[in-house]
Amino acid sequence: MLPIIFLMLAILGIGGLVAALAGSYSRSKRTAILFSAVALLIASYMVLEALTSPGFLGSTESLPYIGQFGIYLSFTITQFGVVLVLLASIVSFAASVAVSTKFEDNKNLYPLILLFEFSAIGLFVSANLFLFYIFWDVGVVASYFLISAFGKGENKHAANTFLIYSIFASAVLLFGIMLIYFYTPVHSFDISYIASHSFEIPADIQGTIFTLFFIAFMVKMPIFPFHSWIANAYSEAPTQGSMLISGVLSKFGAYGMLLLFTVFTFSSEFAKYAFVIGAISAFYAAFVVMRQKDLKRITAYSSMLESGIILVGISSLNVFGIAGALYLMLAHGLVMALMFAVIGGIEISYGSRNITMLKGIVRDSVGSAYSFLVGTFASTGIPLTAGFIADVLIFIGAIKTYGLYGAIPIFSIMLLGFYMYYAVNKSFLSTKESSQSIAKLPRQMAFTYAIAMAAIFIFGIFPYLITALFGI
Repeated sequence: MLPIIFLMLAILGIGGLVAALAGSYSRSKRTAILFSAVALLIASYMVLEALTSPGFLGSTESLPYIGQFGIYLSFTITQFGVVLVLLASIVSFAASVAVSTKFEDNKNLYPLILLFEFSAIGLFVSANLFLFYIFWDVGVVASYFLISAFGKGENKHAANTFLIYSIFASAVLLFGIMLIYFYTPVHSFDISYIASHSFEIPADIQGTIFTLFFIAFMVKMPIFPFHSWIANAYSEAPTQGSMLISGVLSKFGAYGMLLLFTVFTFSSEFAKYAFVIGAISAFYAAFVVMRQKDLKRITAYSSMLESGIILVGISSLNVFGIAGALYLMLAHGLVMALMFAVIGGIEISYGSRNITMLKGIVRDSVGSAYSFLVGTFASTGIPLTAGFIADVLIFIGAIKTYGLYGAIPIFSIMLLGFYMYYAVNKSFLSTKESSQSIAKLPRQMAFTYAIAMAAIFIFGIFPYLITALFGI
């Protein structure tokens, strides 16, 4: 088999170097668009192969690295990984096309976008925990510089807060990985080996390992109470950074949760606690979002709510809940990319993100107004959007496991929907007043909207593209 994963990572690595060495901003941007487009084509091919070739899923590519310590450059293609690789490719391509209101003449933005995509794809296909950890930290570094170097306002404070939380999560994750390595019969970082031998880990260590991993992944998703970094990081990052961090980086934690509950057999003992935490986090975010006026902060907390729902799906531990959680990761990433892109476009056109200042956007910026409305519909699970399929699967799974209690988190989505529709009607769609436009929306932003919306509707109208991977 063609070493497709090595090829994809090599393309992104080379693209990052070429973009970094480009002599101008425009060349760097074109390089990022080209190489991220190639990566998207490869990701699409991987999904097609996963649907049509029975032996493709589960295939592994490996090169020796430090064999005596069980460390190999090994990658595997799973139904989880192939969907998230596609998500990372779509969002990264859209981010490469997008523009923002600051540093638009700085070519160093685009190597960071490709580095981030490199880390995300590497993490989603890692076959051992050593590589998983390496790519995890590379993604943190890329995200930190996206916020610190290219954000605005309180970006330095936001970047430092993000870094503190990320260092804590990385330290906790590393400790958990080392415990697994030393307490499995044959010391190994290989995920498939750990999956088949996790029951042999001493009982008094199992709870510690679960807690360490769970906390690390809660930080990255984020889940209450490890969420304090999210509002500043999302709001102070540039448009491209917000798209990537909300759309893809949060999936580092969600994907980790998937592995935690599907690889480690003892995790089932803690599933009901994860359900409760996910539900609490979702309701907390729903109430906090109602106090926000900044569009980026509103979207940040709506993102946190969806992370809670993803955890609810994972905690159900059945095929519907797991498939729904993966589907919502895809839908959520696409919706966040769309909404942060639209917010970036509105900031370019009107110089503000405050909903009390933005009136009658639908008059002069029809595309931005209705694109944000599409994102709002999709985030609350309106039919024909990817979010609808995801929510249906998650709550089928949750009810199968927890009975009617499994349906309780759906009310957090309803609360979010009520507020979002109210806010959009009072600001974007109101025609009693009209905010003064200060600049025309760049055509690149309209193309960015189109990329995200096309994906949202494709996966909403053709759900079998994902559900077939689970035999649903």
